[in-house]
Amino acid sequence: MQSYHFLKIPYEEGAYWRKGAKSGPDAILAQLRKVRNQSIADGTSLPGGFSAVPVREIEHSPYSKSGYLELIETVVGECVAGGYTPVVLGGDHAITLPVVRAMAHHFGERHFGIIHIDAHSDTFPPVDGYRYHHGAVFRNIVEEGLVDPISIHQIGIRGLCGEGWLSFAEESGINLVHMERFREKSCDITHFVTDRSMPYYISIDIDAVDPAFAPGTGTPVPGGFTSSEILTLVRMLGTFSVIGFDLVEVAPIYDAADITSLLAAHIVAELMISADRPGEVI
Repeated sequence: MQSYHFLKIPYEEGAYWRKGAKSGPDAILAQLRKVRNQSIADGTSLPGGFSAVPVREIEHSPYSKSGYLELIETVVGECVAGGYTPVVLGGDHAITLPVVRAMAHHFGERHFGIIHIDAHSDTFPPVDGYRYHHGAVFRNIVEEGLVDPISIHQIGIRGLCGEGWLSFAEESGINLVHMERFREKSCDITHFVTDRSMPYYISIDIDAVDPAFAPGTGTPVPGGFTSSEILTLVRMLGTFSVIGFDLVEVAPIYDAADITSLLAAHIVAELMISADRPGEVI
């Protein structure tokens, strides 16, 4: 049984598009306080419920991006060293780099994989000389040698991009799975991630979901997961060996009737419940 710890990271300094993700952690937790702790889909529950899970906010100073990223790494490292599984609530996707740095320090570099659910590969080059933006996080993870690129699985990539923007992901050996190809296999991740012995860190960008179901995000892309598809997927993810996960890029300012934060809370809840008692794929 896993011991979870919520880590609120209200950071959006890595976003160079629409801001608003700094309010994501509070919005998700507000919805989590309303949900029950048993999944009807598989009949399992989280003992004690979500209100029993410790919460820590990593306070952000806007005057030092590098200092804040270092603080994230330190706090996540303390969480893991204390025996907790971190549930990281962002914030923009730039926060995943210091989280993975902490995981690599604890578990060993290249000793775990990443399952990344997103509309974007986030392997783009620096913007105006700045490399730690939210569109470059997985490029940075690979270049720093934290995770073997063949153990990174990017699921749900779609939409439009500049010419050559996916070349780093394709050439480095990252497993890039386009949304159309994933849907052809009925959104069954076991067709694409076959190594069940490896521990995995899970990173979920809410823009993996179609904006019809999750409009509250900074970089929405049509053609994504339905709410039903993403919830089925996260229950499948819970059957892997999960060492931690994040959910990022919820921007309540663009939301409608809180449907994005509500879905985000259910994604977090279903993954926590299923990962707490991994077993057969649902």
